This record gives sequence, C-alpha cells and structure tokens, in this order.
Amino acid sequence: MENVFVIVPAKLLDSVGEFRFLTIGQSKSQKLLVISHTERENEIRLISARLASKQERKNYESGV
Repeated sequence: MENVFVIVPAKLLDSVGEFRFLTIGQSKSQKLLVISHTERENEIRLISARLASKQERKNYESGV
C-alpha cells in the first residue's frame, strides 16, 4: 500500500466555533492512523490520534 494521506472535509462544531479535520494515513511503522485536528491562529492543534477501525481501513484501502 502506498503511503497516502486522506483528509476528510471539515465539520464546523457550533459549540466550539471551529472546524475539525480528520486525516487518515500510515505511520512509519505501517500502522493506519486516524488523526483529528483543528487550526487556531495559524497553528495546528492535535485533538486525538488512534488506530483506524476495520471499516476505516477498508474504506482507505478501497480509495473511498
């Protein structure tokens, strides 16, 4: 599998007033990760990072 990152379109969270992004890609150790982040004042703020679920992995591998 080629090391490709996928960025899911942002969602605006009204309670916080900021956009949240999901990025899916492989780590150097070949783990497929899902990372949530936002941008504040031109800086990227990491919200969470976790291993991809079976369904997320399937979607990633099929190019969805």
